[in-house]
Amino acid sequence: MTIESITRKEACELIRKSIGNGMPEGEVFDKIVFAVNNDMQVRDFMLGLPKYYDMQEVITFLCDMATETKIGEDIPFVVVAGAIAYETEHMEEFYKHVGYAAVHAPDYSLNQILMKCANNGFPGQMLTKMREELHVKVMEVCYKSEPDFIITKIGETDGEHISSATNVSSSSEDSGRETSGETEGGSTPNTESQPGSN
Repeated sequence: MTIESITRKEACELIRKSIGNGMPEGEVFDKIVFAVNNDMQVRDFMLGLPKYYDMQEVITFLCDMATETKIGEDIPFVVVAGAIAYETEHMEEFYKHVGYAAVHAPDYSLNQILMKCANNGFPGQMLTKMREELHVKVMEVCYKSEPDFIITKIGETDGEHISSATNVSSSSEDSGRETSGETEGGSTPNTESQPGSN
């Protein structure tokens, strides 16, 4: 199914309803993937999920979505899972996630920020604080100031929204997959318990 548009609020609501309720399917799955790849606000909404939901349920959602999403479109889920791994000091998982994203979307800005944090020894709890401050602003945009903003495919907009997705070639599809333990559908499906919710 081809999704052509969705509102920010609808996308966020679909994500919320999916946490702890099994893998989204069909149109719901497609809408979530479309939204997080075409609007940075919805991608950043996922960063704030640990504030409201069980950490393990959030990790399971992110990893399941990444595993079932095709290469390139899985990057937002992989990188958000990487951010959570960094915050909870699960560095092996963090490096798997950012390494995968670096191979498949080297210009993905959030991944670049996370790599800089790690390279500079930035404390995980500071990243948590920054994420929580950002989440307040994201909630404002997604639910109050711009809930009816229509997300469209990158390149088919009037330029009003900022997107973080990149055009990713799948020609190097298998590079890095073996070393990061990924499955055929997408990224690492690790649902290992990660203590330390916010």
